[in-house]
Amino acid sequence: GPKPDYYVVPDLIGKSLTSAKMIIQQAGFKVGKVSYIREKRLVPDTVIRQSLSPGERVDQSQEIELVVSRIGDVP
Repeated sequence: GPKPDYYVVPDLIGKSLTSAKMIIQQAGFKVGKVSYIREKRLVPDTVIRQSLSPGERVDQSQEIELVVSRIGDVP
């Protein structure tokens, strides 16, 4: 069928990195840079921030960058 006129950015906050990557690809986006920050209160590899706001409509497939929790030293 025809390509959609816009894509709606999914809410990835609180999702595991693995789940977030699958959701991003299924929604028509590309996974961008993944950064890590030290966060002891969350399960490792939990999405803390994303570069595009959830619910935002964008006119073409874009990359979504993620900030993810990590326990210990940040690579």
